Amino acid sequence: MHKDIFSPFRDMTPEERQITQQMVNDMYNQFVMVVAKGRHMDPAVVKPLADGRIYTGTQAKALGLIDELGNYYDALNYTKKKLHISDDDCIVTYDDMENWKQWVHGQLQSTAVFQNRFALYGQEVVRPLALMKEANMQ
Repeated sequence: MHKDIFSPFRDMTPEERQITQQMVNDMYNQFVMVVAKGRHMDPAVVKPLADGRIYTGTQAKALGLIDELGNYYDALNYTKKKLHISDDDCIVTYDDMENWKQWVHGQLQSTAVFQNRFALYGQEVVRPLALMKEANMQ
């Protein structure tokens, strides 16, 4: 009955909007609980922080949402220290850029299907995607 609930070819019914909103609410509450548990915080403290805003690293640290500020190499060194990995040990990393490019390319291919559905966004959405496709993500 609701298999096409997210179809770009028709509007949602009021019942489908309610179902979708419940899904969003459930995911939000799950997110709040995961953060609260992981950061050892009361969910009542987390909830007002989890309102969709973006925090700087400094803000996130002050709010107790992160432990430290740093970059990839800081995180790598921290992990090596915690796991007692010596500098003589070999660290192997995998470049996932090709998978990301493939994902974006797939999204760009489906853009034409959704252009009419999301016409209200006009060129704000469609034009940047077209430019990315033209550039072939290289």
